[in-house]
Formats: sequence, C-alpha cells, structure tokens
Amino acid sequence: MGQDDGRVYFYRNVGTNASPQFEGYELLRTTNNTVIDAYYGSRFCFSDWKEDGDPDLLISGFYGYVEYYENASMELEERPTSKAGLDFKIFPNPVRTSAVLDLTLRRPARVLITLLAADGRMVRTLIDQKFSAGQHHVVLNTEGLKSGVYFIRFDDTISVKTGRVVVMH
Repeated sequence: MGQDDGRVYFYRNVGTNASPQFEGYELLRTTNNTVIDAYYGSRFCFSDWKEDGDPDLLISGFYGYVEYYENASMELEERPTSKAGLDFKIFPNPVRTSAVLDLTLRRPARVLITLLAADGRMVRTLIDQKFSAGQHHVVLNTEGLKSGVYFIRFDDTISVKTGRVVVMH
C-alpha cells in the first residue's frame, strides 16, 4: 500500500484468499536494503516496463516525479481466481502509444469495455460486442489522451471488473 508518508508498506497475507489475515507490515526496500520513499503520498505500480519478462516498480508521490526500480519482485503464495466468467490483463502498463487488453471469457458474452478518467467520467467506449468463449485481444490506442491514470471497465453483463492503466506520453 502506498502511504501519505511516501513509503510503500507491504502487508503479507498469512491466511488464505478466502480468509485473509494480515500481520504487521514491512517497508518496501531496494536490494541494498534502502527504504523506497517517494517523500509524500506514494503511489506505485508493478509493470514489465522494459518488456524483459521481469516486473519493474514505478513509484511517484505528491510532486509527480516518477522513480523506476528495475526487476522488482514480490512472491505470491496464492493467486486470486475469478468466479466470474471474465479475466483480463493490460500490457504494457504504463503505456505510451498503445496497449493490448488480453481478455479471457469462460463463456460467450456481450462485452462492454469503457475507458474512464480518474474522476470516473467516461472517456470512450473501446468495445461493445459479443465475444465467443476463449481469449481475445483488444487494442487501447492512447492517441488524444492526456498523460495520467485511467480506469478500464470490463462488463460482461454478469460481472464488472476494473483495471487501472497509466498513460505516459
């Protein structure tokens, strides 16, 4: 979790996804044990920025500077699974010109994908059509978008999921 003091706090789940239990926290640190600190109001994102298969960390704070940490990693004991019929991935994220939305449907469904501004306003409809079960790819073109944080809303008429995307020009 990003915090107002600028640091990133990691709360390890010692329970399960169905029954989480969080005990204490650790400060996120670099490999040489330096505390990662964005000074004030940290917000962060793990993404494969260099597209080398390893997660990288982007962090910013109140003043808007972005710091980059290459090959950051977190060990996940249990991955969440969706009970709904829809899963998605956004890659790359942050995005400069375009991103691919990998969409997996467990059943045929009409899918509405919309792009929302950080304040919840709808910016544009990316897709509104029927898809067969399986994997699909939708391209998000960032032309005409200002740099910033946006949300992508996936609605398959049974479930609604939201993902965050950072646009950086």
